Amino acid sequence: LSYSDLGGLIGNICHKIGLKYGIQGLWMNVHTKEFDPTTTSTKLILSTNVKDIFDFLGYNYEQYIKGFDNENEFFQWIIDGKYFCSIYFDDNQLNHAHRQRTSKRPIYIKFREYLNIKDLLNNSINESAEDQNELIRIVREKALIYFNKQQDYDKGLNQRQEKRLFKDKYNGRFFSDIDGKNHMIRVHMENFQRRIAKTDEEFHQWVLNTDNDIIQSEIDKYKYELKQNQSS
Repeated sequence: LSYSDLGGLIGNICHKIGLKYGIQGLWMNVHTKEFDPTTTSTKLILSTNVKDIFDFLGYNYEQYIKGFDNENEFFQWIIDGKYFCSIYFDDNQLNHAHRQRTSKRPIYIKFREYLNIKDLLNNSINESAEDQNELIRIVREKALIYFNKQQDYDKGLNQRQEKRLFKDKYNGRFFSDIDGKNHMIRVHMENFQRRIAKTDEEFHQWVLNTDNDIIQSEIDKYKYELKQNQSS
């Protein structure tokens, strides 16, 4: 058995419970809006320690180190994990792209055959989206506590929210009406920034802490002075 075989099956389970697993370890994507994968996200590494990861997921680390005598023993080890659910391997629950990928993985096909022999796929129970989201929320909360990452999670979430707020309050559209030269927008933004603050961090905080009307007023002053200088 290769690491990719093990990682692929565990990774599939982790994906269903709101986590990610691979050669980089165990992580979660922190989205600006929870349960909305269309929003921007940052990667929060939970752990790179295999034993800690397996302990959290409920896998027998000693058995993993010892190795498996055959594929069936490995498959049973996967099933015995805390978060295993047979429906995660039901083709009817996969989108087309995922189904296409898994259909080309021999270990995935063999694992499904093993589940069929055990009659586990036929006993799988559909979960509503609400139930699945609740499970994801619980698992992610447990993971943050277990790996002591709550503070990092909050920091990452705040950074995403601050970035979105910054872009809402200050972006290129405020300068798009200057001379009709879009290629100069970035130059005007940088010139305006230097006018307000000495460093990027100072300017970032100024935008976040300043009322929208005041920001607009300062930009209007910049435009007025620019026009005056150009006409003189």
